[in-house]
Amino acid sequence: MRCQLPREKVEDLIMHQMPELLEDPSLQDFTLIFSDDQERFPGNKFLFSLCSPVLRRMFSGSFREAKSGEAHFKDLSSRDFTTAFWLRFGKEFEIQNIEELFRVLRVADRFEMSVVSEKIEDVIFQTLNTETKLAACVEVLNECQSFPLERAGPFARELALDGFEELHLSGRLSDLSADALDELLASDDLCVEKEEDVLEGLKGWLRQCGEG
Repeated sequence: MRCQLPREKVEDLIMHQMPELLEDPSLQDFTLIFSDDQERFPGNKFLFSLCSPVLRRMFSGSFREAKSGEAHFKDLSSRDFTTAFWLRFGKEFEIQNIEELFRVLRVADRFEMSVVSEKIEDVIFQTLNTETKLAACVEVLNECQSFPLERAGPFARELALDGFEELHLSGRLSDLSADALDELLASDDLCVEKEEDVLEGLKGWLRQCGEG
């Protein structure tokens, strides 16, 4: 006869017990130190390993960190890491803007938290289906220059190509980076009634850059 707890019961146990276990001083055997803000995040190797394959390899290999009991991460804030970390274990967060979403996404990618990466891209994709989608698509296109997204990136590009004139008239076109704008102008799918509209949009962008 087989006996097994329902999956949701097991997941509920993990989600509710994780913070308590992580903050228990008697279980803490490793500390993450973030050079960006000098914050320390003490915890347990086993729990860190559950979160990130990168950390698991660090603990099990012959790395210096495995022996020292601490790891230093440059150019990484504790806020972005802990957000990604707790998202991995089901905690809900109110992330302020797309820029912060991408920062957390970069952390998730760096530490191979694939479930978190997928969820964040879903959230980014959803912002492109709201009333402020054109403003969102500008931010996504800018961020995607350094961190391409499989679904949200192409969709944001499609929105910008279709709404090029609206971006220009609303003044949002000037918020695009040079590389992002160049990609739009080079596309055969750019939707404008006449070439003069593209020229006016480019003039406006240059004017705004000059003022900035």
